Amino acid sequence: MVARKVRDILPLKLRANCEVYVGNDECRENNISSTRSMSSEETSSLTQSKASVGFEERVEHSETLTILKDSFLKAFRIVDKELRLHPDIDCFYSGTTAVTMVKQGQDLVIGNVGDSRAVLGTRD
Repeated sequence: MVARKVRDILPLKLRANCEVYVGNDECRENNISSTRSMSSEETSSLTQSKASVGFEERVEHSETLTILKDSFLKAFRIVDKELRLHPDIDCFYSGTTAVTMVKQGQDLVIGNVGDSRAVLGTRD
């Protein structure tokens, strides 16, 4: 019962927090994968920018991770509160684990609660 409830509400809470912290448009943009192919010029500039990661980019990356961390923690707290208010769930004697993944551009951030693991699989 607890696992189903968490499965149903945690993604919604995490999405809502993402929209609050990052902004609705940017959050939606990061969750939509681009299907167009890149030109050789775009690929070249992307490779150069990855090779020359500067201080400003690292600071921006760190800020993004902090925002995502705060979003995860807030979503987990909200779900805990909702579970405590549910009349059919005894929070002291039941529980669940959760793994949540968020893809932001090329980054994959994993939030883990409890003894749970994540395995990333791809299709060839």
